[in-house]
Amino acid sequence: MAYHTVDLDAVDVREGLPGEHRYLEDAVDLSNLSLQVVEAAPGEDFAPYHSHGTAEEVFYVLAGTLVVETPEGDHEVEAGEAFLAEPGSPLHPHNPADADGPVRALLVNAPVTDDFQPFDPASDG
Repeated sequence: MAYHTVDLDAVDVREGLPGEHRYLEDAVDLSNLSLQVVEAAPGEDFAPYHSHGTAEEVFYVLAGTLVVETPEGDHEVEAGEAFLAEPGSPLHPHNPADADGPVRALLVNAPVTDDFQPFDPASDG
């Protein structure tokens, strides 16, 4: 058996991603899910418009309001709410430029895959 306690605020921010992504698997070896705490200032993205081929994606908002753009319209997700995307469902999670402050969310992807697929709503929508 193995147990871990991790302070996600102590995990380094991954470089090259929009917003601030702190991956739990950078501190603990995880093989079945990806767990991140993501924070974005007003006008920042969590990720570009994308989908996942096989991974389910869940955003649980800890603070602020996350806006998730989809081909079906925008979804405002408040603190204490979760947004779930099934595989193949395009989304653009972000904090709008006119937001009152930062947004912070727990992001879970499972299973762990490398199936990030950019989405262009102008050509695919």
